[in-house]
Amino acid sequence: MQTLRTSIGIAAVVAAAGLGTAVGATDSIPADPLAGVTIQWRAISNDVVDRNAGSVHCQAELVLTNASDQPRLAGAWRLYFNFSGTVEPVDAADKITGEMIAGDFQYLAPADGFAPLAPGESRTVQVELSRGASRQCAMPSGHYVVAVGEDGVEGPPSEEFVVKPPAFEAGAMAPNGLADARQPVTPEERFDANAELSLLPTDDVPLVVPTPSMLQRTGAAWSLPPIVTVDADAALDNELAALQRGWGDAAPVASELALANDADAAAIRLRLDPAAVAKRFASEQPPAEAYLLDVDATHGVDIVASDPAGAFYGVQTLLALVGGADHSNSAAVSVPAVRIADRPRFGYRGLHLDVARNFQTKETVKKLLTVMARFKLNRLHLHLSDDEGWRLAIDALPELTQVGARRGHTRDESDRLAPSLGSGPDVARGPGSGFYSQDDFAEILQHAARLHIEVIPEFDFPGHARAAIVAMNARQRRLAVGPATASAGDSPHDCRLVHPDDRSQYKTPQGWQDDVCDVALDATYELIETVLVETAGIYQRAGARLRTFHVGGDEVPKQAWLQSPACQSLVERGVIDKLDHDELQEYFARRVTEIGQRHDVEIAGWEELFLAASDDGDVPNHQLLSAQPVAYVWNNAPGWRREDYAYRLANAGFDIVLCNVTSLYFDLAAEVHPEENGHDWGGFVPLHKPFELEPLDYLRTARTDVLGRPLRPGKFDDCVALQNDAVPRVRGIQGQLWGEYLRSESLLEQMAFPRAIALAERAWAPRPAWSEQAENAATQREFAADWNQFCNALGRRVLPQLDRTAGGVAYRLPPPGAWIDNGQLQANSAYPGLAIRYTTEPGEPTAESPLYCGPVEVAGSVRLRTFDTRGRGSRTVEVSPRDEVAAP
Repeated sequence: MQTLRTSIGIAAVVAAAGLGTAVGATDSIPADPLAGVTIQWRAISNDVVDRNAGSVHCQAELVLTNASDQPRLAGAWRLYFNFSGTVEPVDAADKITGEMIAGDFQYLAPADGFAPLAPGESRTVQVELSRGASRQCAMPSGHYVVAVGEDGVEGPPSEEFVVKPPAFEAGAMAPNGLADARQPVTPEERFDANAELSLLPTDDVPLVVPTPSMLQRTGAAWSLPPIVTVDADAALDNELAALQRGWGDAAPVASELALANDADAAAIRLRLDPAAVAKRFASEQPPAEAYLLDVDATHGVDIVASDPAGAFYGVQTLLALVGGADHSNSAAVSVPAVRIADRPRFGYRGLHLDVARNFQTKETVKKLLTVMARFKLNRLHLHLSDDEGWRLAIDALPELTQVGARRGHTRDESDRLAPSLGSGPDVARGPGSGFYSQDDFAEILQHAARLHIEVIPEFDFPGHARAAIVAMNARQRRLAVGPATASAGDSPHDCRLVHPDDRSQYKTPQGWQDDVCDVALDATYELIETVLVETAGIYQRAGARLRTFHVGGDEVPKQAWLQSPACQSLVERGVIDKLDHDELQEYFARRVTEIGQRHDVEIAGWEELFLAASDDGDVPNHQLLSAQPVAYVWNNAPGWRREDYAYRLANAGFDIVLCNVTSLYFDLAAEVHPEENGHDWGGFVPLHKPFELEPLDYLRTARTDVLGRPLRPGKFDDCVALQNDAVPRVRGIQGQLWGEYLRSESLLEQMAFPRAIALAERAWAPRPAWSEQAENAATQREFAADWNQFCNALGRRVLPQLDRTAGGVAYRLPPPGAWIDNGQLQANSAYPGLAIRYTTEPGEPTAESPLYCGPVEVAGSVRLRTFDTRGRGSRTVEVSPRDEVAAP
């Protein structure tokens, strides 16, 4: 096996390889050495190296094919790319070497004796990937080539290569190879799973998702008139505007909405009446965000709310009722007559969106907010900084975006970050580069406020902070030049976030070795406070208030800070007792909560920030309770010995938000298949995972570990339960959309929906009866009935409405189940009512292919897809007669 060189960062590579020389015109640099060459990766087998640690390597191949009429790959060159592990050439005869630069950024290059690729030649390089690879999205990406002259100077980077889709042999179809119990689902297996569902009678399909607290059908339907008049209390102008904006999507051809001249004669009436709402719920005080909605055949619609948010959610329910009606005859659209009394189960119903790893535009975020509001979600946790990017302009620290918001080919990161996550060499191209101006962010905040959504900004410290560290290094270099180049107001003191003499050695799960701020440096806290104050100012200009400031606090390696002179000084001055990771993390938590208290802003962080080591493992750090921070708890992975940390923190007195990786990490792939987008490190998150989640007893549905292995009986006997007095400290639940694989708006929507709809059901709807007692045959039947209703609602009401919402939402379409027996094709969908089309001809089914309506006689293999109402299709599956092999 050849040696793969690794470095602690780009600066080290610059020094070692002599790459610091600026690009210049030189006759020694050859032309693009890969012109006309195609690249393909092939994953052969995922092999378990350490089963207990879940460590897997992938045996793979890099196939280079010269389609030109000239020899290629002559001279010196470097093929740059990103991969979340090392790519190590294994056969010395291939004459290829590799270098890991930083994070996931690396290159392959020719070794001595490498022969150019002849015209028409195809050459295979054997490599080992240090991580398993079972999905196309997880293979190396962002390829480009740089030629190197005889003097060692690099030429300009090529454009990013469009490589052929990766290929996967049988041994690499699952994360742990052939020994993995989680193999791709066959069409026949999917058919059997879908067969547990049934197409319900129309009247049994839920009218509204999420499920209202109380809903009663009351008789004859309300027929939409051509002109629907509406009147609202003056305090509900915003909610009236929401109804007007949504009406066209809900009733595209049936009727028009108009303001009533006579309030008493209006067909739709929006009112604030807290006392009436309190009376209906038999409570002394009106519940927050609650509403009453009556649809009557004669009198039209009354929405009565406890507050403007409740009126807004009443409007969303009305839009769902109108949008779910039969619009096939626009002259006779009937809306079911109902009486609804509704309020949310949890006050916090959130989505988290990471825009740091891959940037999402202002328009994409506003669209996401619009769709969230349709399902009564009310928090957007916006992850604005990480190792790979800083995404909000801070006027006092312009380098944060001038440097930290740009990714592209670089030798020293003096004015940009290196490519990450397949972002390629072009610094001007998204999603690697990009940021929100303060006006952009204010526009997002204003849009969210109209939708009754609070935006919670997160700037991740002290770990995951590489973008800020590189940016502040650039700022320090600029300030060191002298006042002639410094802007007015610039502070002359050292603003670097890492002590220049810190020799601490560590490595993060993402491969970074230089992404942790020094918690003993005042510069760290000056930056955080500057960012908080400016961010609060943007909120104020947008007419909002910054209530919660999330500081991250997760995944700091235990070895960070241990060689920092500044941290050693804290010990010498008696500020902390010893040079210890936990003491330093507590010191950081204390200082950032003090910043929050000075500015009357609540501080939140991931659970690691609020834990302390003990002989029994990590425990809640009671020393931090007085500041009343909020713990966002993600790690409930079975087998990782932190399954009950959310409940431990709540029982200890911390307010918590549940962010469970096993149910609510929507960046995890939905199932095992090479074409599925998303991670697999935390397992897979199919739709039923968020649906079956019971926030107050989430261990009840844990059946396997993250590797898919069945849990032994009694696995959670030592775990604590949530105490009754701690229930109010569970603020709610939140789905996570980490950004590594969210490379476009459509991928974001595919990963978010419909899983976020299942999240909304659990966050808003009353606790289901099947979750309130020990699991048995009766509760299993109750769950199956609820699940069937939810899936019918998706296929027949909710998803068709999403096709018309905000220009259409690219939600994930599940492939159909199918089998052929005795020449008869049978097929079904995970969402009953979703269209299935098939073809017996070569190629994929299209929106014009035959519609599957029932068993059909076929000869030979058949390819099938599910389709939405716009003609967008799912992944294709192929099914063959029983004695043939089908493609999953």
